[in-house]
Amino acid sequence: MVSRIITAALLTATLVSCKTDKEEIIIPPATLEMTRTITLPFQNNLRKTASYSQTSGLVSYATLENDLLSLSFVAEPAADRSMADGITFQLHTKHLASPVKTYSFSDPANKIEHARYTFSDHQQATRIRIIDTKMGSSFTGRLTITAYDPANHLISGYYSIEIPDLIYDPSNLQAGVPGDPKDQSYLQLTGSFENVRIK
Repeated sequence: MVSRIITAALLTATLVSCKTDKEEIIIPPATLEMTRTITLPFQNNLRKTASYSQTSGLVSYATLENDLLSLSFVAEPAADRSMADGITFQLHTKHLASPVKTYSFSDPANKIEHARYTFSDHQQATRIRIIDTKMGSSFTGRLTITAYDPANHLISGYYSIEIPDLIYDPSNLQAGVPGDPKDQSYLQLTGSFENVRIK
């Protein structure tokens, strides 16, 4: 009788173990938000603002290549998908050992290695405006990583950056550079991201 009880218990434990092994890990969906504001001081501080989320066309890309972690967020308006804003940040992969902290363009120890903002128009032939730290553009602000799940390759955080002293309106692709002095502007970009998967 005791032998039968022990055998039944072992069989039950084995079945539970097999069931547990077969359970799939559920990866939570990414949630994304981004707001872009272009301010034109010489046009009565005119502000051009666009806000996005994953439900209105905001998508994310996170990749590892050449010792750099790239985090990209690209948005298109839901009603008119002809225009698109985008931002890319790059951090050195050495930070993945302990990535939860704040990074900036001026902190040598926790530096944003590279950033690129793009504004593109796809109405006819694609036209694009690129503002890039590698091209001498000045960025200020911070990127903060709030969570990192190395087992599932998920990363979360938020950012707030500014590109000051632009000699043009980056959303006006018709204008040349430097363009009309009244189009001098500065750009602000804020956003947050949760559960973005690094591929």
